[in-house]
Amino acid sequence: MKHLKHFFASLMILLLFVSFVTPAVLDNSFVLVAEAHSGRTDSNGGHHDNKNVSGLGSYHYHCGGHPAHLHPNGKCPYASSGSSSTKVKLNKTSATLTEGKTLQLKLNGTSSKANWTSNQKSVATVNSKGLVTAKKKGSAVITAQVGSKNYSCKLTVKALSLNKTKVSLTPGQNTVLKLDTSKKIKWSSSNKKVASVTSKGKVTAKQAGKATITASVGKKKYTCVVTVQENTSVWKDKIVIKTMNYNPEGNELCFKITNNTNETITVYKELRAYDDLDQYNGSMTLPSGKTVKIKPRQTKEVTFSDASLSGELIYYTQRFEFKMKVGSKKISCYAEYSYNNKTPYKFTFK
Repeated sequence: MKHLKHFFASLMILLLFVSFVTPAVLDNSFVLVAEAHSGRTDSNGGHHDNKNVSGLGSYHYHCGGHPAHLHPNGKCPYASSGSSSTKVKLNKTSATLTEGKTLQLKLNGTSSKANWTSNQKSVATVNSKGLVTAKKKGSAVITAQVGSKNYSCKLTVKALSLNKTKVSLTPGQNTVLKLDTSKKIKWSSSNKKVASVTSKGKVTAKQAGKATITASVGKKKYTCVVTVQENTSVWKDKIVIKTMNYNPEGNELCFKITNNTNETITVYKELRAYDDLDQYNGSMTLPSGKTVKIKPRQTKEVTFSDASLSGELIYYTQRFEFKMKVGSKKISCYAEYSYNNKTPYKFTFK
């Protein structure tokens, strides 16, 4: 009977102890914690408990508002659990995406499950794991909610477009067009004789003219206008032109043309004149009314004249233009007039 009394007394003490002390398991280790009680914490977040009301000894902690607990090995058992004692934040608070691209958002500092939402689903969507998909140009706010706390990322979605929408090339040159998408792209050219394009978006200029390169992604199309121009700079050293005679009053203009190319040059019969406002003043022609041919390594004088054109108009003319053909390629020659020298100068080809 005496032993039975001792057993019940011990059991009552144990139940009384359990009513004050609560066990918790954090980071796979057993941590002894107790219910919060009255009293102030010091600057270290610790609490003096001289009467051992908590059952944890004379000193314990209340980190992050958690129940009284100890710091085994000097480390808070709640710090590694993603609790409020660790700063919770998104891996990105702002981002820019192109249509069709994705972004993985992560909420660091907590193991709690977040509720992900987008305020503009037509612009960008987000799944339950924080994966954002850009839909169309615009702005959206992606929010991760944990309890009563919200964590947001401001997202800007740019329209999908080619890296170039207009380009100028000369025959033989190439450029690469790019479209920032993971989807399949179908490339095509409106004029393959002017410019071709490969399945990788590499454009090659063929001959003078214009072509539209199109990148098709599903039903959407993205275009680039390609202008191919003859490389007239090559004629600068190969076709030498000098002014032999400039007689405004006599309506006569004579050039000496030396052909250093391997092709026959054909000079067309008309020369057009423009004033200082770049307005057409009139024209002169070759006396024969026919073209002049200059063979490779040959020099010829070519004279334009027209008795019906006012000498005063020619005198104040700023620019002359005549056309020629080098082999099968047609080019224009421009001569700018100098008031100081009273003679055409600065020959250029286009």
